[in-house]
Amino acid sequence: MPAESIRLQRNKTTIYPKTAKTKDIALMAGISIRQVNNLMNEFGVVRRKFGSWKRQYHVNELFFDTWNKDMSYVIGFFTSDGCLNRSMQTISFSQKEKDILIDIRKLLGSNHPIAVNRRTGVHSLNIHSKHIKSTLSDYGFTSAKSTSLDFPEVPEVFLSHYIRGYFDGDGLINAGRNFITFVNGSGSFMTRLHEILNIQGFNVRIEKYNSKHWRVFISGKNSISDFGEWIYKDAAIYIRRKREIFLS
Repeated sequence: MPAESIRLQRNKTTIYPKTAKTKDIALMAGISIRQVNNLMNEFGVVRRKFGSWKRQYHVNELFFDTWNKDMSYVIGFFTSDGCLNRSMQTISFSQKEKDILIDIRKLLGSNHPIAVNRRTGVHSLNIHSKHIKSTLSDYGFTSAKSTSLDFPEVPEVFLSHYIRGYFDGDGLINAGRNFITFVNGSGSFMTRLHEILNIQGFNVRIEKYNSKHWRVFISGKNSISDFGEWIYKDAAIYIRRKREIFLS
């Protein structure tokens, strides 16, 4: 209970700990739980959500509700290296480079732990939130997003940030900066990505990689340089290793 006091009698105010439970207040005040609830409602006492006192970890559950630069990057990264748990109210980010998961966790206002698979070296950030999972589902994400995902309706002003996030997950730039490659299993998503990059004026092509995957290429040093300038303009979060390749 975040409020420090409630008025249990109209002529008397009693102070209770912020962590006190309703049943404890009722016992201390010598009244029923129902009376405590009625008085709290009458005087507008703000309560924690049911069960929140049990939560070990926290997160900004409204992070994905409004488009902005950081949200666009994180949802782009989630497009490539994230998943919705099929049976639990959990979303996950997985990546070998732990630093980017630390940065994403900070943006999310979370203290969820980052685990590592010792065999593969892949780090995972699992966020438990029914609201966040529901919000991402509304954007079209499913537990089978790798093959069924459509390109989300990203506001045009944030497209470069979204694609930077997607590039950090599923994009590859070779050391000589001769080409950039994206790989994905959704033909619909990759067709739209190709269209957006083409509109931006980059030298881009799309091809069916195998029976399950599509590839989008950006080639030519000028196009690659322009792509780097586009995605890193006003950028606050990115995988540093990839950024350094553009600067080399």
